[in-house]
Parts: sequence; C-alpha cells; structure tokens
Amino acid sequence: MAEHDIRFVTELWKRLTAMGVEISHSQLTRVVNNSTKSLSIDLLEGLASLFDCPVSALFKDG
Repeated sequence: MAEHDIRFVTELWKRLTAMGVEISHSQLTRVVNNSTKSLSIDLLEGLASLFDCPVSALFKDG
C-alpha cells in the first residue's frame, strides 16, 4: 500500500469505493489485518486494478 501512497485503510477504502467496489470500512480493515475468511471477486479485481498487478500478486507466499 505504501508504494502507492496509501498509508491508511481509510485512503484505500476511498479509492476502492471511487472505483465502484462496495465494501464497508470495517470489512476492509479486516482484510488488511488478515482477519477475514473470505474475499469477494469484486474486491480482488479492484485491488489488482488499483495496485496494477495480477490478483495472484495480492497473496504472499508462505
């Protein structure tokens, strides 16, 4: 996130909602903190588009 000048979940949430991705701030916080059990396809596509990367790059190895 920092590489894209996104320092806070609020900024990430604003950018995603501006792209039409529907997610609550609290849901996104759980995603960022790795405490969610599921992710929507829309969110994954939005993050990949925002960070200009393939969806697979959103997941770290190990």
